[in-house]
Amino acid sequence: IFATAFGTASSSATLPVTINNLENGNKVNPVIARFVLPIGATINMDGTALYEAVAAIFIAQLTGMNPSIGQIIIISITATAASIGAAGIPHAGLVTLVMVLETVGLPSEYVSIIMSVDWLVDRFRTLVNVLGDSFGAAIVAHLCKHEIDEGKQADTFDDLVGGDGGDNQDGEELSLIGQHTQVSKAQQEEELVKVIIPEKPKETDKFAYHTSRDRVKCVNM
Repeated sequence: IFATAFGTASSSATLPVTINNLENGNKVNPVIARFVLPIGATINMDGTALYEAVAAIFIAQLTGMNPSIGQIIIISITATAASIGAAGIPHAGLVTLVMVLETVGLPSEYVSIIMSVDWLVDRFRTLVNVLGDSFGAAIVAHLCKHEIDEGKQADTFDDLVGGDGGDNQDGEELSLIGQHTQVSKAQQEEELVKVIIPEKPKETDKFAYHTSRDRVKCVNM
């Protein structure tokens, strides 16, 4: 993981390797690993938050500004919030560092002071980001261990339909549907028989019945 993170300087590019190592090497449940790690690669930028706070204080002191305790707290909060919006690509921290510098009143062009060494620092903060994502997934897996062992996963069909009760309910619904289908077929057969074989007319309808039968015979002749 560390070799890939150091070589690519991207948390998103390291994500498949991280998932594979946690599932196969550390035996983390795939449901947790594939849910926590993509979120962590997007918003859990520990190394970027630390880098932006330290870089802002370094630039402030380098330019002759001595930040107060309140400004340091503001820099820390802004760096944490800006790191969440940073993309998981190389040198994404430089873009959000401009926001941190403007928070304490420093011009954004001072970013060029550390731009020459950012290519190396970016690789180390990517290592911290990936390590933090792995720790987060391991902690969630530890907290949810009992639920996973007992089979109480939310993505199983039995939990969604209510276990055995859901199966019985489905069976009752299927039986009702089958009975309704049988009744419908029986009604259709009765209607078909009535059309093909007309009922024997009553005494009052003998004249109409014989007249219609004679007409049919004449047509057939």
